[in-house]
Amino acid sequence: VLLFWMPDRFDLQVLLLFFVAGLTSGALHALVGWLPAYFGFTLPCVAAVLAVTAWHGGAINMVILVIGVIYAATNARFARNMHRMLSDSLSQRHEIVELAADLKQQKERAEEASVAKSRFLAAASHDLRQPLHALGLFAARLADRVREPEEAAIVQRIMTSVSSLDSLFAALLDISK
Repeated sequence: VLLFWMPDRFDLQVLLLFFVAGLTSGALHALVGWLPAYFGFTLPCVAAVLAVTAWHGGAINMVILVIGVIYAATNARFARNMHRMLSDSLSQRHEIVELAADLKQQKERAEEASVAKSRFLAAASHDLRQPLHALGLFAARLADRVREPEEAAIVQRIMTSVSSLDSLFAALLDISK
């Protein structure tokens, strides 16, 4: 700016201002991730324009000076807002990644618990069915020996209960599978 500013050529001044504005606007998007880099690039560029316009004076230069101050303040605000949005976005992304990892770990635990439950139910069903079958055999043997109708009815109820329990254990085993 200091080298190419020509006080008597307004057209070249405007071209130079557009060039500096373009550079600093582009730097806004490129360097907003690290604000010191952005301000380290932008402030010297804008300060040079402001210094040259203040140095040469005149009505046009004072208008450029005021517009330059407004432009610098607006760009600084945009840079801070964009930096905050970028930082928030990155922290939310890290949080989402952590939540996804936690969800995956909880899902694996739930699947392991489900497998363990199924094994337990299968083992319990098997272990409980053996005595139930033995009870059914004893009840059948008892039914062969009973001669009294009243006792036969009791044995029949025992056999019905054993059959019902056997059906319940079969259903439990099916569910666990």
